[in-house]
Amino acid sequence: MKTHSTLSRREFMKALGFTAAGAVAVGAAMPVVHDLDELIASDGNSKLSMMKRPWWVKQRPLMDPTVEIDWSVIHRFNRAYEMHNNFGKSRYTSRAVLNTQSSTQYTADKRAGEGPGWNVKWRALANGVSDGSSNVAWSFTGRGASLSDTPADMGIKNLWKGTPEESARLLYAAMRYYGAIWIGFQEMNQQWREKLIVYSRTGAGTGTDWDPVTHPEIPDQNLQRFTYDDTAEAPIQVANTVGTGNRAIIPTKKQQYIISFATGMDMELQKCPDSTRHTPNSSAVANFHNNVAARTANFVRSLTGDRVYGNNGHQSSETNFNGLAVFAGIAEHSRQNNFAITPESGASYCPTNLMTDFPVAPTNPIDAGIWKFCQTCGKCAEVCPSGSIAKKSEGKPTYELIERTRPDGVTEDVRYKMRGIKAYCLDWSTCNEYTATHGACSYCYGNCTFTEDKAAMIHNMVRATVANTSLFNGFFAGMSEPFGFGQYENPDIWWKMALPSNGWDSTIGTNKGAYR
Repeated sequence: MKTHSTLSRREFMKALGFTAAGAVAVGAAMPVVHDLDELIASDGNSKLSMMKRPWWVKQRPLMDPTVEIDWSVIHRFNRAYEMHNNFGKSRYTSRAVLNTQSSTQYTADKRAGEGPGWNVKWRALANGVSDGSSNVAWSFTGRGASLSDTPADMGIKNLWKGTPEESARLLYAAMRYYGAIWIGFQEMNQQWREKLIVYSRTGAGTGTDWDPVTHPEIPDQNLQRFTYDDTAEAPIQVANTVGTGNRAIIPTKKQQYIISFATGMDMELQKCPDSTRHTPNSSAVANFHNNVAARTANFVRSLTGDRVYGNNGHQSSETNFNGLAVFAGIAEHSRQNNFAITPESGASYCPTNLMTDFPVAPTNPIDAGIWKFCQTCGKCAEVCPSGSIAKKSEGKPTYELIERTRPDGVTEDVRYKMRGIKAYCLDWSTCNEYTATHGACSYCYGNCTFTEDKAAMIHNMVRATVANTSLFNGFFAGMSEPFGFGQYENPDIWWKMALPSNGWDSTIGTNKGAYR
C-alpha cells in the first residue's frame, strides 16, 4: 500500500510505445508529482487542498473584497426591514396591492393551462421533490399522507402519453434530478420471473432454526418468499402465513419493470480501510437511496398513477443488485464476484433496485472491457487479507463452485453462489471469518484498478484502451503499484483532499460538463 508515485507520466507514455515527442508533450502539460509531501505542498489547485478554484481566481487580503466598503459608516443591520416579510414589503408598497398580486392565483392559472413547465410531467417532478424523506414500502402501507396526488387528484386533462423509450428517458431525467447517478431498466420477462427474481429475503427466523447441524435446510415457516399473482392489481404483503412464512406478492396482471439505480460513494474514503468510515457504502448512501426511491415513487404516481414499489435494502430486495446492474448496463461483472464494476468509478458506487408497472424500455448490458481486464488483473485478490478472492494462479473463470464442509461434517458446493455463471467464486466463509474479528472490510473495493477518478487524462486513456483492446491489460494492471493506486497507509490523508460534495462525482453521465 503506497501513498505516492515514483513513475513519471513521461515514463508511462514511453512504456506504452509513444514517441519521444508525444511523451515530452504530455510531460510538459502534466507536471510530475514525486511524492505525497510534494503533493500536499503544491499550489491551491492540488487535489490535497481546500476548495479547488480555476487558476485565474486570485486571493485578496482578509476583509478586503473587490467591492469598495466604507467601514466608517457600516453598522449592524436590523432584518425587520428586509423585503422578505410583511413589515418590509408594506413600508413602500401598499398592503392592498400586495394582497391583489397573489402568486397563488398565478400558479393556479398556470396549472389549469397545463402549458410548458406546468403540464403533468412538471407537476409530477415537483410532487416527487415534496416527499423525499419517506421510505418506499412494499405496498405503500404506512405512508398515508406522504403519497403524492395522482393525475386524477390534480384534475389533469392532458395525461402523459409516451412510448416506453420516451417514458424511460423521462424517468431517467427525473431520477437524476432526485440524486441517482446510474440508472437502467429491465422488463420483467419470463427469464426474470423464473430465474433472476430471488426466492426469499434474509433476516427471518431466530435461534436454533438457523443451526446448520440441527436444521441443515431453512424451515419453510421462516422463509420470506417473493411470489407472483396474475390477478392482483397492486403489490401485497402477507405476514406470518402458517407453514410458508411471510410473502411479498408481485402483481403481474400488468407488465412489471425493474429499475436499477445507484448513488455515488466517496471513492477516497473507501481507500481508508482502517478508519471509522471504511465502508462508506453502508448507512451514508443507503439512507440516500430511500430519498431517491420515495421521490421516484411519487413522481410516477403523479405522472400516470402507476406504482413504484419494492424493498431497496441490500439484503431484502427482489433482485441481486449487482446482477441487475450488469443486465441493466450499469456495470460489468468482476473477479471479486460480489460487486460489479462501473466504467466511470469502478466499485465505488452503491446500487439498489425498485419495481414498477410504469412501462419503460429496457437498457442493454455494456462491454467496457472490464470483465476481460479482471481476468488479467487480480489486484483485489492480492490485497484481500483473508485470501477469499481467486488469485490469477488459481486458473480461469469456471462454472464450478467451491466446496465447503458444514459443521455436521457434510461437504457441499457452497449455497451462497448461483450456478450457471462462468466466473470466480468468492469464498464468503473466510471473508466472514475475517470481518468477524476486524469489522467490515473494503480492501477489494478500494484497490480495484477502476476505482480511480476520471479527472486525469491518463485514467481516461487507460479506460478507453481497455474497452477496445486487451493487448495492454497486463501492463495496465501492473501500473497500480508504481503509480501508488489503492488504499492509503495513513487515512488522515483524506482530510486534506478537495473532494466533491458528498464525496462523489455528480458529473458522471454528463457530456464532460457541457451537458446541453
